[in-house]
Amino acid sequence: MIENENPATKGERRENKRMKRTKMGVSGQSVRAYQDIIRRRSEEITRKKKERTKTE
Repeated sequence: MIENENPATKGERRENKRMKRTKMGVSGQSVRAYQDIIRRRSEEITRKKKERTKTE
């Protein structure tokens, strides 16, 4: 069994887990802006595909 050199308290372990989950998290208006960017890009791609099939 491996010995833990720095035994963390239960609270510290919880805090570490919480921070790991929220590192890449986005919240509030940022989410809306992010989703809007994604939606616009996907609409552009589908529009270009439709244009390409019409010309072929």
